[in-house]
Amino acid sequence: EVVQAIPGKCDCETSIFKLEIASQLQQLNDIINGVNTNYDKTVLNVLQRNDWSNCLAVVDVTASMSPYVAQIYMWLQLNQAKNRTRYFVFFNDGDGKSDHLKKMGAVGGLYGIQPRNLDLLLNTMAIGMKNGNGGDSPENDIEAMIYGMNKCSECTNIIHIADHNTSPRDISLLSSVRVPVHVISCGNKTDANPDLINIAYKTGGTFHTIEEDIIQLSSMAEGDIITIGGKTYILSGGSIRLTR
Repeated sequence: EVVQAIPGKCDCETSIFKLEIASQLQQLNDIINGVNTNYDKTVLNVLQRNDWSNCLAVVDVTASMSPYVAQIYMWLQLNQAKNRTRYFVFFNDGDGKSDHLKKMGAVGGLYGIQPRNLDLLLNTMAIGMKNGNGGDSPENDIEAMIYGMNKCSECTNIIHIADHNTSPRDISLLSSVRVPVHVISCGNKTDANPDLINIAYKTGGTFHTIEEDIIQLSSMAEGDIITIGGKTYILSGGSIRLTR
């Protein structure tokens, strides 16, 4: 509506995007510096409860993910000496690329870095956030995992900081991910996202929310049920889905 109301006056979509990014970066800064203490602490809670080693962290930095991205930096600050995460990939689903130009497995918007310098890590996070907000809802989660595995051949686990409200556009590439994926689902308000649960299940990994660690996925057999967040899910036809 804004674009139609002011034709030819400005690139309003770009201006709105810049305002959104500025707000997200401010939120990131406020959480890291202790100005904002009232936020969803899913990532911190899960990382405190679990101790994975030789990890590749694959982190969604699109749209409203800034509170969760901030928690990664805070966790590294507190646990730098014993940190076992060897490589980070921040992804934004294409650096603002038009949705119709996004090709599965080659969307881009990937930013990789080793966690040797926390200031450089934070800067890389911020660049990933500034350069794209994801566009349409599906995102390039699996592409980011494959990119990270190619950069870190010694990584034997993936920690996936994922947005509950979106699903991977490239789930068909999941067979190329040959290490367990530990999915931290951020922003859960109602049901858990079955696509994210299936990433964990099909890679022999685990699924995590702010309150729960679902670690028994790999032992499920056809017809088995599991409860997450009070909702019941069933393994049917090789995939986990919400029961109705």
